[in-house]
Amino acid sequence: MPKTTLSFYLHIVAVAVIVFAIGNWVGGQKSDHSSVAKTESAYDRVMRTKTIRCGYYLFAPVMSQDANTGEIKGFAKDVWEEFGKKLDLKIEWTEKVDFPTMWQGLQTNRYDALCSPVWAMAQSSKAAVFTQPLFYAAVYPWVRGDDHRFDNNAAAINQPSTRIVTQDGNLLTVVAAQAFPQAGIYSMSPNVPYSDAPMIVGDNKADIILWDTNGVHDYLRANPGALRQIPGIAPLQIFPFTIAFKSGEHDLTAMFNTSIGEMLNNGQINHILAKWEIAPGDFLRVDNPYKSPQPIASQTQ
Repeated sequence: MPKTTLSFYLHIVAVAVIVFAIGNWVGGQKSDHSSVAKTESAYDRVMRTKTIRCGYYLFAPVMSQDANTGEIKGFAKDVWEEFGKKLDLKIEWTEKVDFPTMWQGLQTNRYDALCSPVWAMAQSSKAAVFTQPLFYAAVYPWVRGDDHRFDNNAAAINQPSTRIVTQDGNLLTVVAAQAFPQAGIYSMSPNVPYSDAPMIVGDNKADIILWDTNGVHDYLRANPGALRQIPGIAPLQIFPFTIAFKSGEHDLTAMFNTSIGEMLNNGQINHILAKWEIAPGDFLRVDNPYKSPQPIASQTQ
């Protein structure tokens, strides 16, 4: 083969190798950029769009929605409006959720936060990170207004013949199992709001519901005397109401922890709680982590 022909073919091969290498490098860069886009954190997305997308569940008076107009109102709505002002963020009410699926929505990035405050428990910490509490609530057992079988007798509840309302995905089911492991259960559909639980007790399908006081008092406004708290039984659980973000979103959590701390220290949280609280003591306040200074004494001359 002539020398010139060999050189020609070697040149062609060299060019092909270079083109192949450049193609792989460019493809790798595109893949890297695609990977970065796919793994954008919720914090980065919120900072880029100046918008936080809210998943929310309805639980009056913490959060409710007008069936006709779709207007959202309640403690959570007011708190998030203040967050938006402080952080220069638009609050978008993206998706109404229910207990069984709300964690999945966080994990799949359908929304950035559960904006209706949720209870922080070990079980749910596998799927989310939580802020510091905005307030607390106490859970008690409740029965029909004319039922006195369990008064001052928690042991009487913990019997197979007693039926406690439970619901898949609802953390009150965990509380029931811990407090009354021998009791029977009535499992309500996960597709209906837990606010329907009193009707199950009222229809004698179950004996007891577990609920915090603010939820019961909202129900009793429309149904006076339908339920009564069992006397002589201490709270079964004290729950912190927190905001939940996707597991790993520590920067986003830290930003809202700072906002919550500011609103606790300047009294905004307590002011909003007082606005929506149905009965005094329904919402348990967060104690100040400091001793309040005394006002200066007046000076006389």
